[in-house]
Amino acid sequence: MRIFWKNILAVLLLVGGLYYMSQSNFLIAGQSQKVITNELTWSVQRLVSKESWVEQGNYLPLNVSYQLLAGAPSTQQRFLSVGLSSVKRAKGSYLIPTLQSLFSQSSPEERSSMVVVVLLADFDVSWRVSTATEIKTAFALELEQGELVVLHVPQEMYPPYTGIVHVCSYQWTYS
Repeated sequence: MRIFWKNILAVLLLVGGLYYMSQSNFLIAGQSQKVITNELTWSVQRLVSKESWVEQGNYLPLNVSYQLLAGAPSTQQRFLSVGLSSVKRAKGSYLIPTLQSLFSQSSPEERSSMVVVVLLADFDVSWRVSTATEIKTAFALELEQGELVVLHVPQEMYPPYTGIVHVCSYQWTYS
């Protein structure tokens, strides 16, 4: 009788194992591995390609009109772009101290190979004018050397905010 139950258990385990293998990709692992390898090879080839990302054509066109408030786009190639965005705040601004820190902590070699792009994102015209004037005064050399550019994007260029669902219920508290 004991041998009978052992045989039944062996058959059940065999059937269960075969069922598991048929429901998984166990039997076709060699094929799926090859597909993944081809996808990885294709991705790696794109990364090491001599073509630029524009020549590869893997981008979305960016048609955004902007106002240049200070500085001018550099004709020299830069290897690092730092983007900052600022809006009007009730308790002062961090923009000028941030720019001072960024430029004072960068060596002349680093500064010549980077560009800092500041987006003044608030729609208050008087704030934008006063902030741009303050930047022009404090960073005249950086603006002249193409290390700093100040932009504004008109409100019409932003997508509508209708239909946006607020999903975060956390309330920030400041002391």
